[in-house]
Amino acid sequence: MALPSKEDLNENRLIFDYCCQLENNQLGNLLLDSFNGRHAFRKFKNTLYQNHLLEDYEKYKYQAEKKLATNWCKEHNLI
Repeated sequence: MALPSKEDLNENRLIFDYCCQLENNQLGNLLLDSFNGRHAFRKFKNTLYQNHLLEDYEKYKYQAEKKLATNWCKEHNLI
């Protein structure tokens, strides 16, 4: 049985979901716009940092990773 991989998280989808759940739609759109083309992840993280959201995004990502791991453990009857 293989452990979940980084690809199982689908960070592209995670970024989209994070941006859409922000209360400030303008900021969400700014973040989505930054996530394209060459160096998309770097531009996205820089935009998060510039808008004081990097820590918030990291918490959001951590929760998604935790949910993925928990679901995987449940599927394999480990918890």
